[in-house]
Amino acid sequence: MSEDLPEKETEQPSYLLWYILILVLFLLLLFCYGKKCGQSKIQPKENEGIQLKLLEDQKIYEEQKLSIQENQSTVQMDQNRLIMSNIVKQFQKLQKQVEYQHKSCGNLLIYQTSQQIVQQSVNKIKQIYDYSSKLRAVDENQKYYIRRFQDKSELRKNYGLTLKTSAELYKNCNSFREVRGDGNCFYTAFGFQFLSILLFEYSQDQFNDFFNKIRQIELPMKIFVPNTNLKIDDKEIEKQLLDEFQRRMTKLKLIEDINQREEQFSNEFAAYEQQSEEIDGCLYGLSTIFFRNYSNYVVDFSDAKDAVYDREKLLNWEEECNSNEVVIAELAKQLNTFVQLIFIENSNNIVIREYGINKIHKIILLIKPGHYNIGYYLQDTIIDQYIQFLNQLKGINWKDYEYGNNQQNTLQEAEEKIEKLYSEIAILKQNNTLKQKDAFKIIGFQLLPLT
Repeated sequence: MSEDLPEKETEQPSYLLWYILILVLFLLLLFCYGKKCGQSKIQPKENEGIQLKLLEDQKIYEEQKLSIQENQSTVQMDQNRLIMSNIVKQFQKLQKQVEYQHKSCGNLLIYQTSQQIVQQSVNKIKQIYDYSSKLRAVDENQKYYIRRFQDKSELRKNYGLTLKTSAELYKNCNSFREVRGDGNCFYTAFGFQFLSILLFEYSQDQFNDFFNKIRQIELPMKIFVPNTNLKIDDKEIEKQLLDEFQRRMTKLKLIEDINQREEQFSNEFAAYEQQSEEIDGCLYGLSTIFFRNYSNYVVDFSDAKDAVYDREKLLNWEEECNSNEVVIAELAKQLNTFVQLIFIENSNNIVIREYGINKIHKIILLIKPGHYNIGYYLQDTIIDQYIQFLNQLKGINWKDYEYGNNQQNTLQEAEEKIEKLYSEIAILKQNNTLKQKDAFKIIGFQLLPLT
């Protein structure tokens, strides 16, 4: 028995060692778990702090970026307002200069003619009508010396043109007026257009200069009515007729409203009989006599005057001169106009001949064998384009302007085009070639300052 005791004593320490190891492992596990839990509690707090700092930095960055953009927008807005202010000042200066040049009517004087002399002139014209046009039965619509304005579709239809020929014609003429076919049609078509130049394109000074020259050359006002004894071949009567013609033209020129002036002129010229106290049907007769005599006068300046073999017809009422091209060429030269003579030979062919070099004042004559009509080529003028761009600027809402939007491009494009057009208008004004009708568009346009 004494030998067994030591074995049991030696076994007990091994069990104890295992208990100690297990306890140590347990404590180690417990320590590790506790450390891990502690770290997991600290980590979210650290992440949250980093995220808050990032958000704060982002906010500061956005505020700085917005501030820069606002500063840029303010600077751009100031620049744009300066540009617009300069455009407004430039236009207002132009407007005053044009108004001074074109709207002063104080130097236009109407000849003070007694009512008795006026009536004598009217009676002479009406007497000519009685012995010519009133002897013929004419449809009521055909009696007017000029008729209504017609567009290009009616132009094509009137002359029966093909699509190809009409397209060629539209490059030079895209509308027209018919004139009465009475043997005076050339003087009607040419005269109406040149009088329109006097009334709507010439300045007051140019208008005066024209009639002063007519006075200086002492232009006659003769006329002979074929197959009758009726004639005007008396210097005193001729002077009365010229005075009356100038008086009527001056009275029209003094109408301030350009649209009213156009309407009054068209109505007076078209009338074939007494319509009112103002419209007595005699302006056409006075104009025809005037341009027949002026044509006879200018032929003497032509190198080809001998080619006008039937010159006596120039002063014959309702008779057409068969060598009109010589007359047209010299009229264009002496009146400083550009004349386009468009021959409409048939539905498939037109021939265009041009006379004169001053394209500022243009006359278009449509001729189909035996008859002349009035032609027009309508398009926007430099002044129309200028006003269109100014209107674009009026449409910009500057209070809502934001940097980088489309209004910036609109302003820059408009500024460049306005500057270019302004320079062209300034040249016209300087050369005294700005048409009065266009001048009145500038005078009547209102460009309000930016708000």
